[in-house]
Amino acid sequence: MNLKLQQLFLRHRQELEEFLCKRVSSPEVAADLAQEAYLRVLDSERPCADENLRRRLFRAASELAATHQKQAASDKAKMGAPVVAEATDGSAEQQALSTEELDILRQAIDELPRVTRKVFLLHKFEQLSYAEIAAQLDMPRNKVTVHMARALAYCRQRLDEYRRRG
Repeated sequence: MNLKLQQLFLRHRQELEEFLCKRVSSPEVAADLAQEAYLRVLDSERPCADENLRRRLFRAASELAATHQKQAASDKAKMGAPVVAEATDGSAEQQALSTEELDILRQAIDELPRVTRKVFLLHKFEQLSYAEIAAQLDMPRNKVTVHMARALAYCRQRLDEYRRRG
């Protein structure tokens, strides 16, 4: 199913991003949410026909857009409120777990193939859009999408493995 889903994603990526852009008003956020929707459907591993995969992909995208909008509204509301949280929020156990998970993510990023790692770092840390990354690395935009999908899936896999062991 993974190859079928990847082909479906590439075939409907532009339509999916346009669908999301109408809901989040940002092409970059729409591209990220489209990628996340693809990963959600990929992780579900439930077999189904192509039309159901497309429906599942758009449903996941719609749910992600709604969550993004709620989070954006919440963040905007918090901007007006005074910040009273302390730097030591959470238990020592939670902080240690977060530190360990960050270490796992750092290691996973270091293990990515060179181009995939470069795409991931440019997008997540340099805040470049997929189009900007494509221009900078002289590659088609859909290749940037594929590299991001691989990077995110690998990082998620490594975190899942860590959480299952712990």
